[in-house]
Amino acid sequence: MQPGSEASRRIARINSHLHPPVSQMEETSLLRRANCRSKGGASGFKVAILGAAGGIGQPLALLMKMNPLVSVLHLYDVVNAPGVTADISHMDTGAVAEVLGIDPRDVNVPVVGGHAGVTILPLLSQVSPPCSFTPEEISYLTDRIQNGGTEVVEVTELPFFASKVRLGRCGVEEVLPLGPLNEFERAGLEKAQKELAVSIQKGVSFIRK
Repeated sequence: MQPGSEASRRIARINSHLHPPVSQMEETSLLRRANCRSKGGASGFKVAILGAAGGIGQPLALLMKMNPLVSVLHLYDVVNAPGVTADISHMDTGAVAEVLGIDPRDVNVPVVGGHAGVTILPLLSQVSPPCSFTPEEISYLTDRIQNGGTEVVEVTELPFFASKVRLGRCGVEEVLPLGPLNEFERAGLEKAQKELAVSIQKGVSFIRK
């Protein structure tokens, strides 16, 4: 067989996969939608991310976790997948929804501060839908979100601090204030700032070496 002929056959085969007949495309789409439905009739899709620990995989996993159309999320990678899974699973919505007994997709909890441990500060007083927690629940939820008010607090002394923002066409258009914090949250913010200051300095020193 001539090399040119073999190349043409390969191109034709690839093209047939990329551009299948309309009837075949519709059938495949329907099958995929049906197969992606969660067992038990729950709404939403099952999503698996391969390469979840990479630079693209991590933010993609976060977006999928936040997507109300996704009910089951599986993360896979050759390394570090358990760590990414832990980060995603300790997101605020799941833990709070567990305590409230409602769908995680209906919960919104602002979380500010840093990335790990006490630097993560969930603002449970600003949960949507509005609700109240016992001191025991606050302690449990804060610890759960970190690990697996009457005043507006300004955090200006730290060069890096996660906060609520308003997004627009060009990216971040406005950094929003933290809002009113209760006593528990103010104490948590103070701990987070101290820990973050040390972590930031370590990071800056490492980069400058």
